Amino acid sequence: MRRIILLSFFFQTFLAFGQTDIDIPTTVQQWLNQEMAKTNKPIRVKNSNSLTKSDKAIGKQLPQLQNNIYVDDFFSEKPAYLIGYIKDYTGVPKSFFLRVLTDDVLSGKEGFPLSINIMEDGRFTVKIPNPHPQNSTLWLGDDETIPFYIEPGQTLGVVIDLKSKENKVEFIGELAQINKNLKAINSQVPVLNPYFVYGKGVFEMSPQAFTEEYTRQYKNTQAKLEEYLSRNPVASKVKEIEKFNNMIMYSSKMLEYAIKKSKSERIPLNFYTFLNELPLDNPQLLAGSQSITFVDRLYELLQIKLSQQNGLPPNFTRIIVTTPSDSTPSVYNQVLKSLAQEEKLLKDSFQLRNSLLVDILKLHSFSSVLSILPAEEKELFSTTIKAQIKHPFLKRQVDKLCILDSVMRTTKTVELPNGKARDFFNEIIAKHKGKYVLVDFWGIHCGACEQDMMNTFSVREKYKNSPEIDFIFITDYWWSPTEPYDKFVSEQHLQYNYRLQNKMFDAICSAFRFNGIPHYALVDKSGKIISANFSIYQLMPESAIESLLKQK
Repeated sequence: MRRIILLSFFFQTFLAFGQTDIDIPTTVQQWLNQEMAKTNKPIRVKNSNSLTKSDKAIGKQLPQLQNNIYVDDFFSEKPAYLIGYIKDYTGVPKSFFLRVLTDDVLSGKEGFPLSINIMEDGRFTVKIPNPHPQNSTLWLGDDETIPFYIEPGQTLGVVIDLKSKENKVEFIGELAQINKNLKAINSQVPVLNPYFVYGKGVFEMSPQAFTEEYTRQYKNTQAKLEEYLSRNPVASKVKEIEKFNNMIMYSSKMLEYAIKKSKSERIPLNFYTFLNELPLDNPQLLAGSQSITFVDRLYELLQIKLSQQNGLPPNFTRIIVTTPSDSTPSVYNQVLKSLAQEEKLLKDSFQLRNSLLVDILKLHSFSSVLSILPAEEKELFSTTIKAQIKHPFLKRQVDKLCILDSVMRTTKTVELPNGKARDFFNEIIAKHKGKYVLVDFWGIHCGACEQDMMNTFSVREKYKNSPEIDFIFITDYWWSPTEPYDKFVSEQHLQYNYRLQNKMFDAICSAFRFNGIPHYALVDKSGKIISANFSIYQLMPESAIESLLKQK
């Protein structure tokens, strides 16, 4: 018996540490084995039965999901690593590139690109600073993608054969089997149609009709997934990941419909019952491929309702404060009032109880207003927010945001690291020397980016052709395909636009060290970066712009 167990252990270790069906050199194999041996154990989950009971309600059909299935801590400060090897890399065109797109659900930043340097022999390594498990994407050039699941403290290996059509990708490491299972499911089980919400005539449907139709599609997708899982045994963690991916996709598209529809008519409260049926305290909500979209759309809808309640324009979706005076309260009190309104809306309109999800929304609100708070009010505000947030890891995130903000406030100018990205950015800024420049890093597929532009349309129009300030917009071809990009640029009257090659955009993002879009920087009249992490709403109301322009 002992001998059988030992043989089984060595066989599993052999598979985990880098053996694949793709032929690779011995030196690369040894390197993979060494790197994989450094990794931690994956996050453990509780043993659970297949989550396949009834189909009566979105949340109630999966009652086990209401509980946290994780035995170990879901959150961690330990980075993850993606390492790999590209077979026959010497024959790959020079234009080929690799990058990982990750989302920061906690801060609300999506699509942060991590550029990857590939060694001459085809090996590569990238550090992924995700504080929790996540489904991410590895891009092979502009068109091909490899979805993968990774956890903090883990190293996932990927071996790629670009010439093979059938066996292009092999995963290795402790998370290899999970990724193989997910790859098989994605290739054999149809996903919920994410584009239905954009179809012709969909936004003319009543909320009830849309809910009935999209829920029908969701249940059909879940049924096909259940059928696959019943015929193909997979780990409990894989079941959880796939269940949540479908659930979050469904919920995020329901919210997208509500965002669009609520700008023209009132959405009945019973439309939002699907939110209360979600497992609001299960951290797996954050690990899905659509998690960032779901949380961002919920936050966006919350801000739209808050704006409408306060008589602001329907497109306005951020907390705005006025300059304190004898007749207006302090910034802290204005923000506190807005947060109290948010909390009331969450309970009354969305029927959401206090939960991990609500804590994350509060963290988003804190992040969005931190930079506009006077320094003397920042500590008071952070103490107030931490008292409202229950989860200890999210409390620590508040402290981290405060530290970062302090660094930003004390840094008078920012120097980008030497390299092509710095040179290219300086060339752009040189065209606007003598003016303040607000730099907007954005993408047409980023909902928050578009919303910010619509919110600031009137400000840009007022200062168009100003001798004192310019607004410039930087994106790339991946984030902004030609047709929708041209249409949006025309609609928003964007004057100074730079659509870069993907590699250069990634390099500039890395130089600025930001973790997703939208992101803003402010450059002074001499061409120096005076804020590499600027809040566009520091320039609102318009009196703030006038104050900036008066500075020497």
